[in-house]
Amino acid sequence: MNEGKVAGENISRMGMLHFKNDKLPDTKALLRIHDGHIDVTIVWNPSDSTFERCFFSEHVFYADDPDRKKYVYDLPKQIWFRDSQGSVDLLSCKVRSCKEKYGAGANGIIDAEYAVLDASVGEDYSRVNAVRTSLDGLREWLGISSVLVSTPIVDDNNRVKERGYTLKCPAYSIGAGIPAFNFVPYWTVSVSGDTTELHDLAYMESTSHEVRRWQEHLENHRAMRDLLRISSWSEHVLSIGAVCRKDDPLRVESGIPYQERWCKVIKSHSNVHSYGGRINYLIKYSDFRDRDLSSWFKLRDVYARGIDPIVSLFSMREASIEAWVMQLGVGFEALGYQLLQEKGYCKKEAGKTAFADRLCSIISELGDAWPFDLVLWKDEMTRSYNSIKHANRTPVDRLQSLNAWREGILVFRGWVALRLGIPKDRLLQRLQFDPLIHPYVRVEQI
Repeated sequence: MNEGKVAGENISRMGMLHFKNDKLPDTKALLRIHDGHIDVTIVWNPSDSTFERCFFSEHVFYADDPDRKKYVYDLPKQIWFRDSQGSVDLLSCKVRSCKEKYGAGANGIIDAEYAVLDASVGEDYSRVNAVRTSLDGLREWLGISSVLVSTPIVDDNNRVKERGYTLKCPAYSIGAGIPAFNFVPYWTVSVSGDTTELHDLAYMESTSHEVRRWQEHLENHRAMRDLLRISSWSEHVLSIGAVCRKDDPLRVESGIPYQERWCKVIKSHSNVHSYGGRINYLIKYSDFRDRDLSSWFKLRDVYARGIDPIVSLFSMREASIEAWVMQLGVGFEALGYQLLQEKGYCKKEAGKTAFADRLCSIISELGDAWPFDLVLWKDEMTRSYNSIKHANRTPVDRLQSLNAWREGILVFRGWVALRLGIPKDRLLQRLQFDPLIHPYVRVEQI
């Protein structure tokens, strides 16, 4: 059984492009989805400058249209492709390149960021009523499964002769405690030669009565990704799986609708899922009373100025230690400032407090019996942060800064866990098995 995303297949289709613009006629095109790219190639006759203008408009002046009103000079961001296999809505399109050979015509290549498969031609799928996404590790974190495995039957030589696998979704959906957002378990089967794979999965689904941009739909999806990131301090990649518009259902030949149309989404340069197996989580789905995650969504919204910069460290994997410390410090600055106001400081007073005092406001909520000395950490973190922030300060040893950062991440994650109501003794027990609990050490070169 595999929870990872199946690698996208290569697609090459010949068909027609539709631009939903009377000045750009439908034209033959080759759609390719390959090696993390989505592109369309079109060819035109040298005597026809209609498409040439979209590719060369920045470098060429056309005497027959000096005001640039008669023809189109900017390629639409949304283009539709159709062939015998169906139609595709291409989003965030832009010109990549153009090649022209004298007397033989020219061809241009258009890149797209997203391909929405089976979307009806002319329907705007940049705005939808529903979005489904997949998130690495979500099903395991939820503790659900659509695969039931029977007890094996063995022969006299203790060899397994029979074992049954039943694929059955435990429920249609699992609520997250906020409106119009659910977890949906599902399964798929893939067969390749002698190999049959059972994929035990769960996706997130958000819906709305009105069509909304993808980014609006994805806010709660990203919140769940951030919760799993904080819980494990490992990457959990979020990817859009499918989208739906209520006004574009599947229809029978007579035109009568019979089912919602869920269109598969392919993203250009899509990331490979990095979730590698079982992880020790500081925060688990079972910790939430009645499986209501609304406390996390509220916490993330209220303390966004502190939480967002720290979670964004996942986009800085290749950055330096100094950049990590600075980014963590920015989050602590904002979080401490907000906590001081909650303790009775006015905005002006909280704004004038030193970085060390803001750290004190955070660690005061962690209590005693922490796995490391919080006062010593506060001093080390303050020295590291200020030595990087202020050029007149003496630089701190990089190993010292890295360990201050490591313990700072544990402080942040512990604070989130306690704010979500996880008992202190349970949290301390889980911290013992967290990879970040072990200090970084210097390895001497031989």
